[in-house]
Amino acid sequence: LNATVTIADSFELINGSADITAELFASTSSDAVWTINGVEVAQGSFLSTTVTEAGTYSYSVAVIGASCSELIEGSFVVNQTVSVAESAADALILAHTPAGWMVTGLNATEAVHIDVYGADGKVVIRAAASIQNNLLIENQQLAAGIYTLVVSDAQGTPLATLKAVR
Repeated sequence: LNATVTIADSFELINGSADITAELFASTSSDAVWTINGVEVAQGSFLSTTVTEAGTYSYSVAVIGASCSELIEGSFVVNQTVSVAESAADALILAHTPAGWMVTGLNATEAVHIDVYGADGKVVIRAAASIQNNLLIENQQLAAGIYTLVVSDAQGTPLATLKAVR
C-alpha cells in the first residue's frame, strides 16, 4: 500500500480542548480506520477530532486495500496552554536572532522566569530575568522544532505563553 500519515508532533489544549487533524496518503485506493488510545474515532483518509485533556496520545490507522492491509502507528502530545489576559500576551514580542530568542516587552516589576517546553511537554530550558524589559534565551543547543515558552512571575504564576520555532 505504501501509506503514510501526516500529523503534527504536538497540539495545544486551549480553553479546554485541542483540535487534532491528520491525513492519510496511500498509493492505492483504500479504506482507513483511525483509533486514538485504542478508541475508534474516525474512518476515511482524514482525521478530525477533539481531545479535552493534556497528555501523550497514541494513534493507529488501519489501512485496508484491495489486496493487502497496513497498520500505521505513532503518537502525539497535547500540551496544556495557560490562558492569559490578552493585555499581558499582547505586550510581549518574540524575536528570532542569531544568538537565540529575544523576548521583549516584559516590563516586569519583579523577577520573571521563562520555561521553554519541547514537543514532548518537558522543560528544556529555564531562563530567569531580573527586573528588565528584554531577555535573550540562547537556543543553539536545541534541535529544530516548535517550542512553547511560558513566561511566569516570581511566584510561578504564568503571565503569557509564546510559540517559537528553532
